[in-house]
Amino acid sequence: YLWIATWAGVTRFDGVRFTPIAGDLLNDHVRVLLEARDGSMWIGLGGGGVVQWRGRVVRTIATADLRSAIDVRALVEDADGRIWVATEKGVAVIDGTGVAGHLGVLEGLPHESLTDLATGRAGAVWVATGAGVCAANLATLRCAPPVFTSRANVVDETRAGTLVIGGASGLIEGGVVRLSGREVTSILEPREGGLWAGLVNGDVARLNGDTVTIYGSDDGLLAGGPVAALRQDEEGSIWIGTYNAGLSRLTPTRVRTYSTGDGLPASADEHPSRQVYYTAAAL
Repeated sequence: YLWIATWAGVTRFDGVRFTPIAGDLLNDHVRVLLEARDGSMWIGLGGGGVVQWRGRVVRTIATADLRSAIDVRALVEDADGRIWVATEKGVAVIDGTGVAGHLGVLEGLPHESLTDLATGRAGAVWVATGAGVCAANLATLRCAPPVFTSRANVVDETRAGTLVIGGASGLIEGGVVRLSGREVTSILEPREGGLWAGLVNGDVARLNGDTVTIYGSDDGLLAGGPVAALRQDEEGSIWIGTYNAGLSRLTPTRVRTYSTGDGLPASADEHPSRQVYYTAAAL
């Protein structure tokens, strides 16, 4: 299933229809979702804390336990099964008993307002803030000195261990700036490799080696609006969630080019090639 966070609650898509679920939340302003390894769904709310939802059993971590934070910005699960909650008041770490710790400026965060979280291969948690990115140590719940000192909208670590940061200056991949001049608001590493980046103007960029392909909202391919989330489903489609502009899906279409090597009498390209293109649909 594809789970979708909206300002009107949580919706689940089964490939045919959208069905509202988790109707017993404190409020319907859902900002972020995380499926934990135990199968439960963690739901971050605007103004309502964070909820663990499994079937009809609801466990709520109130805003007071999150240092009176209003908005939950990001959720990740660490190697020990603890849930990290990024808010505009720092980070709260939740275990089986409740909030087990906090990270704020005193614990090394460059800024108390958080924008994103990501797990790293070495077990640390990357923390993106309004003034940089740092790696949080799980044992001491402290953040190392920032590796990036500007505002970061989103952070991720690739399967190869490369740190990727998206912000107003573009996409920083392993210290190299890409998509310069374009503000990046979301990142996805698809199964086939490369990167996808969602942009503040509603476009998405596909980065495959040195090749960059832009799928735009101005030409009617996408719904438009700042890209809030990128996900890949089991069929390889890329789902694009936006702020206030709906949901789009880019579906891969494999195209083969035939040439003289295949028996054609003439061809502008003497070498057969296979490329994957994407067609779009707004939902």
